[in-house]
Amino acid sequence: MAIKNLRQFDNWIAQQTKTLIPEKVVLFQKSIAFDLFRRVVSKSPVGNPTLWQNPSAPPGYVGGRFRANWQITVGTPATGEVSGVAIPNATLGAVPPFTTIWITNNVPYADRLENGWSGQAPLGIVSVSIAEILA
Repeated sequence: MAIKNLRQFDNWIAQQTKTLIPEKVVLFQKSIAFDLFRRVVSKSPVGNPTLWQNPSAPPGYVGGRFRANWQITVGTPATGEVSGVAIPNATLGAVPPFTTIWITNNVPYADRLENGWSGQAPLGIVSVSIAEILA
């Protein structure tokens, strides 16, 4: 069947979802979310003043703030930042089937890092991880 408009597409999606088992959909969603989460955390650069053009770090500087700020939520994206610099731990409770799972990082410089600002991740973090999953 050739889909010609949005109404036909909506109908097609509705028909397809009737044949899916909700529990299996949730397992698939969680599997993809955790895989992507693991990838973005592991690819996240950690500040290392010895690699900087000006190697003097600000007073009290501790690397790892970006890596520690990955958050995984269900339904709506996380707001705000996480305090500290521990490796994030992804947990998901009940996830309704077909619900959006969000992976966010709200540090102010996250967009710059995704766009190649760090020599440790010149191709970005999220886009590279998504491409790996799709490959």
